[in-house]
Amino acid sequence: MHKLSHTLLVVNPLISATYLSKTLRNLNFKLIAVYNLSNFSDEEVDARFQPRLFDESYQIRSEAELPEIINKLKAYHFDFIFYGSDNAVHLGDLIAKELNFTPRNFLETSSFRSDKYQMQEALKLAGLSAIQQIHLKTQPSSEEIKILNSWDFPWIVKPTNAAGARGVQLIHNLDELNTYLMNPKTYFLGSAIQDYLVQKCLEGIEYYVDSFSAEGVHHIVSIGSYVKYKLNGRKIYRKIRSVDRDSNEFKACANFITQVLSAVGLNNGFGHSEMFLTSKGPRLVEVNPRVSGFEGMANRMSKLVHGYTQLDFLYNYLQGLPSPEVHEGPKIYGGFYLLQALEPQLIKHLNVEKLNQLSSYREHQLLKKLPFDVKHPPQDLFDTMCYVLMSHSDKAVLEADTLALEQMEKNNELFS
Repeated sequence: MHKLSHTLLVVNPLISATYLSKTLRNLNFKLIAVYNLSNFSDEEVDARFQPRLFDESYQIRSEAELPEIINKLKAYHFDFIFYGSDNAVHLGDLIAKELNFTPRNFLETSSFRSDKYQMQEALKLAGLSAIQQIHLKTQPSSEEIKILNSWDFPWIVKPTNAAGARGVQLIHNLDELNTYLMNPKTYFLGSAIQDYLVQKCLEGIEYYVDSFSAEGVHHIVSIGSYVKYKLNGRKIYRKIRSVDRDSNEFKACANFITQVLSAVGLNNGFGHSEMFLTSKGPRLVEVNPRVSGFEGMANRMSKLVHGYTQLDFLYNYLQGLPSPEVHEGPKIYGGFYLLQALEPQLIKHLNVEKLNQLSSYREHQLLKKLPFDVKHPPQDLFDTMCYVLMSHSDKAVLEADTLALEQMEKNNELFS
């Protein structure tokens, strides 16, 4: 490996950007960011473009600007290049190729890491189990309807290039699918939606698997399981539980995702993959080829539970050190709660003193700027008001505190 310059390039740093910047800067890295803002509205640019987080940042508004940006990037000696969001793949691969940077992911397989339909096709090519699916650009043809009618309801429909559960809908009949396809949608990270995929609905426990890969070697950093409740007819994320590294479910998820990462060609960089363990075996939902989301909360939980994060694996790799090991001492159980405002209200204050009553409470992160006017009950992940991180050496205490937190939320004791 070349002599370290302590300089990293991140492309489209739109996910957990503040956490990413703060953590890597604390590790004495210089951060260079490239933003592709070609499809963003002025309002979205103001919300997403955060140059203060980086030592240098460059904007690309059109493909014609790319050669000039690449020439500027040639002045740096990067230690690592990685994606900062789901829609960074093609641009990140193109820049890495033009800079002749190694190790890098191959531009020729970019679609396996960015297109949700192509991801499943890549699994089939690798001999792995994949979800039954149909790729749609418009209303389904008669032949496609025939295939869909052979499946049991419900189905899942979603854009091929979306992320964060945006545009995902449960379909119970063909009329619902036709209505969905007739209503144009826009992707919140600036990419226009043109294609959709319909998949068989999975049953089982859903997990996320956070990873770091370098030179084709995959490291499974942490795994969490999602707990969703039905609120107002919609399934809403409510809490995340850390999965015990010694458990069979951890081993099953880790083994499957290790193979998935190779199949989609994510041989270098971070991964936040989502999957199910079903009665027929593991099934991939999607690979998000970037650092874990939740504004860094998943990595903070991993630090408490295991003693390391995805960024620690990057640091050790670049320093030529062995991979981080699980911390010594008693086993720690962890989770974080997605706090909601369950009814419309004007929120001016979060009652942190209530959170401090819970012995497993560690920290929280508000996701809305107060005062905040809640217009409707929660409908999706992006209505979440606050993440609450919790951990304890006694699993029973953690569970009891989580139930107490749920009751506080239900009684509207946490917002005023």
